[in-house]
Amino acid sequence: MSSRCPRYWISLRLARTQCSQRLNLQRPYGTSTIDSSTQKDGTQRGPGRPLRPYRTPPQTLDPKKLSTTEFLDLARLKELPPRWRFHYSHGYTPILEFPENSRGFLYFNREQGAPTLAASIRFRVTNDEDPSSFPTGHDLLFPNRTTWQILMPTVVSTRCYRMLADVLVRDHFIDSRLLDRFKYALRMKRNSIILYSLHQEFLLDFSHYHLYPWVVLGDETMHRVVFSRFRKDHRPKTPRSIYTGRAIVRFELAQLPRHAGRTLVLRVLRVVEPIIPAPGYDGYIPTPQAGELLMRRTSVPWSIDVDNDRSDATLGLRLLVDAAEKEKQVISTGQNL
Repeated sequence: MSSRCPRYWISLRLARTQCSQRLNLQRPYGTSTIDSSTQKDGTQRGPGRPLRPYRTPPQTLDPKKLSTTEFLDLARLKELPPRWRFHYSHGYTPILEFPENSRGFLYFNREQGAPTLAASIRFRVTNDEDPSSFPTGHDLLFPNRTTWQILMPTVVSTRCYRMLADVLVRDHFIDSRLLDRFKYALRMKRNSIILYSLHQEFLLDFSHYHLYPWVVLGDETMHRVVFSRFRKDHRPKTPRSIYTGRAIVRFELAQLPRHAGRTLVLRVLRVVEPIIPAPGYDGYIPTPQAGELLMRRTSVPWSIDVDNDRSDATLGLRLLVDAAEKEKQVISTGQNL
């Protein structure tokens, strides 16, 4: 028995090595170095520089405090180590390899005036690992030109992102108490719409059958708004998606006489991807036009009365209207003082 043990362990070690080589398991995980100074895309690397420092979390996600240790190279990767539970996909699309230029820095992004839960973690593509190149870089995009991001409700509610959430607490971007407010994980799609103001602009994809925006009020309240079959032509034998294309839109309080009470409409502000009807579609629901209201049918705009529709599905919109009216009262009071 003892004479066969060494041979057995040698065979096992060789088998494991061959298996790792076949499955290419060693490429993403190590902190190995490379000797070549030039990659396939022409990017220059110094000899001996760490290839992919995944083992430890970034020290900061603050764009003003980044250093070379936060630089990440995600190019052509499809799966990352378990501690880094993010990938290159959105919505219902399959997981893809990160693009060839996916080299840069993860960072915290929040629009001016937005609450913490409306923020996100994005990836800034830069020319090199020097943080001074951050301002001249650009955010990583999906093939449809939308921004790759991890939405903040997902970061603070999901265990696999706790490492990044702890960094945000250390950076004073979020309060540690925020991590304890969620009873379950919110697995939001990366292209989910988060609204924190009634007049906030957002991207609308007309090929989508439904519209499910989230409403965030401060850091205390989140509501999901549900518009099933949002752009459906209900006549028989009409296509599921009557248009493709995308536009920047926003909600408005209706000003038309036919709309009593607090009724919301959607205005198309600008088209960012050509809007094309489905083959053979007769235009019963008119093509969305920049500057015009989104229509339900000819001469009838899409609308929703947030007071008559008292369902939980529209609760978030009612709260947005309430907040907008309170803000208007505060501004009016201040002007009268």
